[in-house]
Amino acid sequence: MTPSDALPLILPHLSTQATVACMGDGVAEALQTLAPQVQAMTADPSTFNDEAGDANPGQVDAYLLLDGTVADRGITGPVLLAAAINHTRPGGIIAVLVPSKRWHEARGNDRGILAEDLDHALRERGLDVLATYAPGVGAQMAGRPYRGLDDRWIDRTPGLLDAGPWILGIAQTWHTSEERSANFFTSLPQRLAAASAICKHPATGKLLCVFDSFKQHWTLPGGVVDKHESPQEGAIRECLEEAGVEVNSYALGGIFSHSDPDRLHFIYFCEPTGDYSDHPETAHPHEIDAVAWLPLDEARERLAPYMWDKVETCLAHPGQTWPFGVGS
Repeated sequence: MTPSDALPLILPHLSTQATVACMGDGVAEALQTLAPQVQAMTADPSTFNDEAGDANPGQVDAYLLLDGTVADRGITGPVLLAAAINHTRPGGIIAVLVPSKRWHEARGNDRGILAEDLDHALRERGLDVLATYAPGVGAQMAGRPYRGLDDRWIDRTPGLLDAGPWILGIAQTWHTSEERSANFFTSLPQRLAAASAICKHPATGKLLCVFDSFKQHWTLPGGVVDKHESPQEGAIRECLEEAGVEVNSYALGGIFSHSDPDRLHFIYFCEPTGDYSDHPETAHPHEIDAVAWLPLDEARERLAPYMWDKVETCLAHPGQTWPFGVGS
């Protein structure tokens, strides 16, 4: 497949008499052949004015970056994309073709980006993503030649976007600053926050633990942080709900990063406040089967291994932030 093979997927988004700047060998010529009324030119966004004569910023209806350089230029790829956007009219089309990272990794090559990274790069610049394709992946699976538009529904299947050699993103530039902001915010990561408590019995030093009926193992009191709640407030709330113990939080134990789902896990050192029982009872029996103050040696044996690793890490190195893989 060549970059020009992606043109049939882009044409439905262009007006018949659009002015289009192209980056990629033979793309402008191929576009002119497919759509004779379109005014196509070849121009690198970073030197657009020099190459296009009297062209000014915002004076083309579409910019097609189909040579893979948005990915291949690494950290300077966004600069190229920003320049193309700058030369495109409001409501215009930006099309970006990049090599697929997964496809190249499977062949031992260090090249390309993921489909989700392309989507993020477009939205981060304030663009409205109209469609994402893996051109040719359906034909590849079927063992037949690529059929362009006829394959578009297969080629835009979310689970297949990283399976082909190329990924195509088609997006629209904003009309208003409000549109730009709205598109930008959709690019931000949707990361969960969870919070747990390391709470020791003031007299015995035993650790407050709960048996999670869903996970079917012993763990620390904790859960997902609610909307409009700080992680510290979440840890305090979970102690009361899951373990039936009122606590305050006096220090950060640690912050751990995890994936699947993408989340941050905050662990706080807590202590009981007021009256508390040596035999606490959960306020959420639909989630928690048992609550106990466990000696540390027993907690080491009964807690899920990943949770005990976090407890040890927090006790040995309190207040630290840990990368993916630690405590998992």
